[in-house]
Amino acid sequence: MEWIADGEAYASAYNRTQQHIVGDASKPPLVDFARQGVIAVYMGRRPTAGYGLGLASRNAEVEERGVLTLVVSWIEPLADAVLAQVITSPCLLVSVPKGDYVTIQVVDGDGRVRALSASLDR
Repeated sequence: MEWIADGEAYASAYNRTQQHIVGDASKPPLVDFARQGVIAVYMGRRPTAGYGLGLASRNAEVEERGVLTLVVSWIEPLADAVLAQVITSPCLLVSVPKGDYVTIQVVDGDGRVRALSASLDR
């Protein structure tokens, strides 16, 4: 997971997500970095198709202790699934309003913490 606080880092992260797309890559959605930041969630390299990331909720919650919790759908294929053998690297870029949080945690639908930031550089 990565906290992105400026346009240059955002463009770099977005371009990394588009580098293997054939054809005309789209431009990243606009983000107002004076009011927002971007959370980049990376699943890492996976050996087959069937892995994915998505937003499980459109709302991120801030707990009293300054932790922003982002709930994602962490999709993994079944152990006995027949899948194409191809290297994938699922990722998700999510813009969130800046706020009174100092830590971000990414949890899956079962409440398992999948990523945790140490502290945010703003």
